[in-house]
Amino acid sequence: MKKTILTIIVLIFLQNILFAQLYVSEKNGKYGYVNEQGNVIIGYKYDEAGDFFLWRNYAIVKRDNKKYLVYPTGTEYLVAE
Repeated sequence: MKKTILTIIVLIFLQNILFAQLYVSEKNGKYGYVNEQGNVIIGYKYDEAGDFFLWRNYAIVKRDNKKYLVYPTGTEYLVAE
């Protein structure tokens, strides 16, 4: 159990280092996220996109009139309204 918790902590730490800076980018009327080098990290599929909250490592986005929390890995969670 301790090894699992340690692994999770290490993965979160590495994720924060690898995706420390993501920026909103627009292409063809859709929004995505790029890193400091301009590499696309999350594709252009959102109608609206906010800045990443670096201290929490997520952003609030909107697609098809639904809000999502999105993480630097591209994982999305629907926000209940």
